[in-house]
Amino acid sequence: MISGSVVFYKIATTCLLIFAGFVARRIRVLPEIAIPVMSKHVLMVATPAYVIFYMPQSISVETLHLYWYYPVVGFVLIAINDLFAYGSARALAKPGELATFRALVGLPNWVFMALAVCEPIFKDDGVRVVLLFNLGITFYVWSFGMTSFRVGGGVVGMLKELFLNIQTISAGIGVALAFLCPWLNGMESLDSDTLASLPWYLGLATPVWESVYLLGCTALPLSIFQIGLLLGAPAKSASEGGDPLSVFTVSVLRLLVAPLLTMAALLLICRLGVGFSQAEFTVAAIIMAMPAAVTVLVVAEVYGGAGRLAAKGILWNSVASLATAPIVTFVAQYIYRWV
Repeated sequence: MISGSVVFYKIATTCLLIFAGFVARRIRVLPEIAIPVMSKHVLMVATPAYVIFYMPQSISVETLHLYWYYPVVGFVLIAINDLFAYGSARALAKPGELATFRALVGLPNWVFMALAVCEPIFKDDGVRVVLLFNLGITFYVWSFGMTSFRVGGGVVGMLKELFLNIQTISAGIGVALAFLCPWLNGMESLDSDTLASLPWYLGLATPVWESVYLLGCTALPLSIFQIGLLLGAPAKSASEGGDPLSVFTVSVLRLLVAPLLTMAALLLICRLGVGFSQAEFTVAAIIMAMPAAVTVLVVAEVYGGAGRLAAKGILWNSVASLATAPIVTFVAQYIYRWV
């Protein structure tokens, strides 16, 4: 069973960053205008940099040859979660909260938190599954998964929103770099002797790649810190408050119902012939059992969603997952016996 201490430490780190943002807003270290500015930075700069940097680490010709179906399964599982979330939102969400409700239920923290939990427990198997699933999930999230937040403009406008947004483009750039420039992997951490021995053209690429890496590193802490900023600001209206019933409903659907749906889909996929080991099956279930992605708050702020519902949902999702993640792991290991 998953170590409770590992989950506790990772969630505690997240909660402390949220608390820091809350305090910063309460004592007015940062003005209210900092929230939308930070949201745009995370969405338009930090997240694309993160995606571009991580793709060459996630995939290669060799890994895709052996595990080509991982991104496909990741795409399918997140699509199932999103369809469930969309139906739930249509039935249960309050007016003005549909897009945020859908995203909170359908989009888990599929990379940051999943890696933090799975790497110490499952080692290389865990990292491989998370990063390769990330490829399929990233393409789904930034093409179809955020459509509720976007304003339509006919068929042409919809296609532009689906495939010409900066996140989808950055994922495409990352995949191209993974295949064309596999030597980029690890270049951000070269020691001085190795750096000095590089050809001049690789030497010039090093600061560019390290800059992409450093920008990408700001995505997670700023996203989490921003949750505290938003929670520390007074609600402007009752509709922005994120009432307890909505937060509770979102949390139950995200942390309990969606993982059960995912495990049922995984069981079917395995019976169709996809060969997952017990560790890989369990990691896939854990990915989909993670609390709501912090990206939801950023997108809600930029596209006019229910920001306070997003902030409260992510906060209580993170705390509640301390109890639900071990339960999901135990159930996944039990269900795997039926494969």
